[in-house]
Amino acid sequence: MKLNRLSKVAIGVAAACGVYSAIGFWGVPAGLKWAASSPVSDILGRKVSIQEVKFNPWTLELSAKEVEMAGRAASDQPVSIGSLYTNMAGFSSLTRFGVVLDELKVDHVSGLLSIDENGKTNFQDIIDNINRRFPPTEEKSKEPFRFSLNNISLTNSDFHIVVPSHHVDEKLTEINLGLPFIGSIGTDRDIYVKPELTLKDNGTPFELHGESLPFKNTKATRVHLALDGYDLPHLGAMLPLDMDVTSGTLKLNADITFAQGVDGGKNTILVDFTGNADDFAAAMRGSEAKTNAIAFKSLKIDQGSVDVIGRTATVNGITLESPTIALERLADGSIAWAKVAGTSDKAEPPKTDDAKADEKKPEDTTPAFAWTVKNAAITDGTLRFIDHAAHDARIDASALNATAENVTMIPGQTTNFHLSAKILDGSLKTNGSLDISALKGKASVDAQNLNLDRISGYAELAGLTIASRATAKVDAEYSLMEEKPSVSAGGTLNLKNFALTKKGESPLSVKADNARAESFKALYDGDVSLDLGKLALAKPAVELPKSSFSAGFGGIDAQNFSLGWKGKDEALSLGARTLALATPEIHAGSFSGKAGRLSGNTVKVGWNGKQDTVTFDGGKVRAEKTDLTAGNFKSTITDSNAAKLAVNWNGKKELLGVTSQTTGLAGLDFKADPVTGGSTAVNAQALSLSVATREDGGVSVKAADVNSKGTRLQVAGGTPVKLAVGTLDVKKSALDIKKALAFTGSSVSAGDIQSTVDLLNFNTGHADINSISFTRDSDMSLKVASANLSKAQVISPVNAAKVSTLSDTVSASNLDWKSGASGHANLASLNINSTAFEISSGKSKFGRVDRTTVTGVEAPATGTIRVSAVEIAKPRMMLSRDAKGNLDIDPLLGKRKAATEAKKVQAVVKQKVEEAKKKAGVSASQPIRIGEFRVTDGGFSFVDNSIKPAGQFRFADLNTTVKPVAIGGENTPSSLTMTGVVNGVSKINVTGSGSPFVDKGKLTAKGTISAVSMPFFSPYTVHYVSYPIQKGNLTIKSDITLKDKTFLDVDNHILIEQLAWGDYIPNDTSTSLPVTLATALLTDGQGNIEFDLPISGNLADPEFSFSSLILTGLENLIIKVVAAPVNLLASIGNLALGGSSSSAAAFVPYMSGSGHMTADQQKSTLAQITKALKDNPKMKVEITPVVSVKGDDNALHQNMYRGLLKIVQSTLPEAERSREKAVDALYALQFPNDKASHTLEEKEAKLYTAVQPDESNLHNLADWRSRNLSKALAEAGIADKRIFITAPEMDKKGNLGGVKIKFIK
Repeated sequence: MKLNRLSKVAIGVAAACGVYSAIGFWGVPAGLKWAASSPVSDILGRKVSIQEVKFNPWTLELSAKEVEMAGRAASDQPVSIGSLYTNMAGFSSLTRFGVVLDELKVDHVSGLLSIDENGKTNFQDIIDNINRRFPPTEEKSKEPFRFSLNNISLTNSDFHIVVPSHHVDEKLTEINLGLPFIGSIGTDRDIYVKPELTLKDNGTPFELHGESLPFKNTKATRVHLALDGYDLPHLGAMLPLDMDVTSGTLKLNADITFAQGVDGGKNTILVDFTGNADDFAAAMRGSEAKTNAIAFKSLKIDQGSVDVIGRTATVNGITLESPTIALERLADGSIAWAKVAGTSDKAEPPKTDDAKADEKKPEDTTPAFAWTVKNAAITDGTLRFIDHAAHDARIDASALNATAENVTMIPGQTTNFHLSAKILDGSLKTNGSLDISALKGKASVDAQNLNLDRISGYAELAGLTIASRATAKVDAEYSLMEEKPSVSAGGTLNLKNFALTKKGESPLSVKADNARAESFKALYDGDVSLDLGKLALAKPAVELPKSSFSAGFGGIDAQNFSLGWKGKDEALSLGARTLALATPEIHAGSFSGKAGRLSGNTVKVGWNGKQDTVTFDGGKVRAEKTDLTAGNFKSTITDSNAAKLAVNWNGKKELLGVTSQTTGLAGLDFKADPVTGGSTAVNAQALSLSVATREDGGVSVKAADVNSKGTRLQVAGGTPVKLAVGTLDVKKSALDIKKALAFTGSSVSAGDIQSTVDLLNFNTGHADINSISFTRDSDMSLKVASANLSKAQVISPVNAAKVSTLSDTVSASNLDWKSGASGHANLASLNINSTAFEISSGKSKFGRVDRTTVTGVEAPATGTIRVSAVEIAKPRMMLSRDAKGNLDIDPLLGKRKAATEAKKVQAVVKQKVEEAKKKAGVSASQPIRIGEFRVTDGGFSFVDNSIKPAGQFRFADLNTTVKPVAIGGENTPSSLTMTGVVNGVSKINVTGSGSPFVDKGKLTAKGTISAVSMPFFSPYTVHYVSYPIQKGNLTIKSDITLKDKTFLDVDNHILIEQLAWGDYIPNDTSTSLPVTLATALLTDGQGNIEFDLPISGNLADPEFSFSSLILTGLENLIIKVVAAPVNLLASIGNLALGGSSSSAAAFVPYMSGSGHMTADQQKSTLAQITKALKDNPKMKVEITPVVSVKGDDNALHQNMYRGLLKIVQSTLPEAERSREKAVDALYALQFPNDKASHTLEEKEAKLYTAVQPDESNLHNLADWRSRNLSKALAEAGIADKRIFITAPEMDKKGNLGGVKIKFIK
């Protein structure tokens, strides 16, 4: 049968429908079951099975039963679904290009969700398997998957949730969930499922019901949440909180409204709730002794409302009944409860740079949550609070009742409160207002018998501790959130057993048995200030232990007292309008001050702990019977007063400072080693005093003007100083007294001055000095711009005499002197008028100078001393010799009887000079250069009472000029001119050149004394030769030569004209010289006697005397002239007759310390002795060794010391054979127990003294000389039997040793 087209179409459609139906009804279920058991299981890595699947391809309804996915392990609970039903809206899915389900039902779902400590679930293996099969790829963002699920219901299900790390073990049963819609493309289907959630959480029912019309105009959903009797310990265990909730139940009713804004309006989430918690108790984990715990009987919240999107919350009322709160504030300032919601202790892995970069987020600009509690109340509360940030301050309160209105964090709004409690072992009532957001407000406080010991830790935040019992009524204002928090208070305060203590680096202690303050005002803003209208203290005491500062008082009377404390600077300040202290006693470091009474007005006292300083200021202050001690400074003052007095103590520097506008002292005595002194009365303007209180400290004083009477000062030490001043006026002065002494003054006027500086005495009637400065330390220095003295006297020991000079006036300008190695002495000019000289020991005035002028002095400590000019005008010198031959200046020269005493003085002076030079490093002598030295119109007289009649000579019109004068150093030629008149007639004229006072100095000069009347010499000729001179004139022409500074040769050509002797005058002092015969022999045809009289000698010889040399020379001349012919005849006669058995002894000098003749002596002297003996075979020689105790002993001493050093040097390693090393080694051998430190010079001096030769060495030298000469003669061929050696001679006077030679038959 042939089918038409329609039939064919029908058959095709029928076949297609059949195939579609077959595939849908049988193919799809079979395929789904196969896919679940094979590819899906492979992808998930878990076995998946479906017991039954049905699918209607025409209604697109799908149902499945007994769907199960195996657990990760065989023992794990599988995930199962009892039944599942879906109904797809096919047309809507096609038109909306997404999956649209009209209904989704799931029944009897059961499973387990576990999360380990790393945050991984028990489904992590599924996720990992999927990622391996289908690795995630980066794709450009695309439209989310389009779907719409409607009328969703989950029924009769249960699920087990386990999170061991957070103590979560939740069994959720009887789960029923209804969701009207979930999707990304909205819905156009009919919704008949209401939003709801009911379940049981570990048996506790939970209900959530709502009504939702999400796509109508309202676009609102309301959800009602109800909890009844929820177990809070169970909730606490689940939450990630570091706390243990041990009891409590929660009842909560809440309505949550979700509303989507219409036409772009604002979205809204509102929560309206009421609730209460009963019998709650919780504590932080790890807290010891429940130090952070909270418990209460009930907490009721009435009508709360929260706008989540608008970030506001309002509660009509909160009531907390019987709370017990224990909490800590940690050392970092945080409250311990803030750590309840802290993160895990497990350390996070370090973040990569990319991760750190991802963390950078824009600043959160979300506004703060604004909350308000309209009424709040606490009844019968208990508080235990420990504040570790405040040095463990503790607050315990009970019977705590409080009410508050408008409790809020909204800035600018205030909370009014009332509170009462038993607290700090006392009671407290307070009310006030508070801006919680700024912690700023006011309060009135009524406190009774509070124990401040418990909150002393808060005082320690300001560096203090407080102990006391306090009762107070105070009105306070506070602001605690400012950059500089502050608290101010006023009222009345009573304290018992008060103790304020500051510990740490700057300790402080203030104590009083009782303190009462009325009308006080206090402020704390980081610092503390306190003003008291009236203050009463019982037994106050202050102590600063670090400074060893303490103050005690027999009594205090103060008015208008104020106190201030600056915690940052650790500074305390006190003030009073008037202050009177009875028997005050203050100690600060080594400073202590005591007084019988101290009074003052406008007094301020300050203490700075960090700087360790104490200050005292007073408008007018008076002290009676004061004793002061500071280090080595001690002072007593009978009475003192000061205006605008300021006292400063610096504990770190141990320095006390005092300043005052005016100061008056009576009965002052002080001591500051090495200085002591005092004054009857002192008045000072602008006084400044500084006292270093260390043991080695001192005193520094400055003043604009000082007037004193009866002032005395004494400085002990190597150069002791004593000073007494009758009256003293000093302008702009400064005085430092330590081990050193320093003084400066712009002008000094003093009268009746008596002073002693070591061996020097200086006195003056009056002195005016401008711009003076003086220092005395290891060195001394003095600077004076100008000085004018009247009646100035200087007394100084010189050898055995004390020389006194008294000048009418003395003026000096620009004096600059400093001792020591780098010292100097400079002086622009010095003028001394009308000076008288007196030798006190000789009891005679021996001279006067009309005027002395010195200009341009420059004297460094080392190098050349230079003086521009020295002029002595009209000097008058008067000398005399007494009957025993002693000059009145012998004590000054240290000769004759004065020699022994002079040596003692010289030894003392020499020791002091050497010590000073050694200490200062000054050289033994310094060259001196004087540009010009002049003596004008001089006069000199001499009276010789050693002969009778007395000899008298007068020298006048003496004028001398030497330029330049060179003393020491290199040769500097000088010229010399001198003129004068002798005995009013004869003239003296000397000219010369040379440098007599330099090293190896020399001088050549010519001098003439003309027409001296010889009868002036009669007293001497009578005395020595018994003949007076009747007439005659004497003229002397001299050629003077000085070599090597000390060896003098004077060749005198003497002319005596018309000499005539008087009659013989017998006496017992004359000699038997044939003067008349000699005169006859010497006189020429013109009646003149002319001869040469050479004189030579060593000026360094203590026995050198011009008069002795002249007399001896004349005597020898006379004897030689008179006796020469007789001696010659006698000599010839003796030779012929052989009348003499031995020759006169001839002295042969040797070099000091030597036992041999010199080479020249061997050539001449030894040869002559040998020749004489060989020419006279019967003659013998007698050798007598002579030893000079002076010369030879010194030479032996030096040779012995040098020999020892050479021996020691030879024993040292070659690289260490220096003189210094040898001295060190020899010193260690000689003085093994001396461990002190010495310089090289000190060691050599001590060694040199220790190795002195004894008398045996001198005898050995004598034996050496005689034996060496005997040996030399024997070697020259002289038989031993012709050589005789006699006992040695010890010459104690002479300086030369040698041998005496005598020939005998």
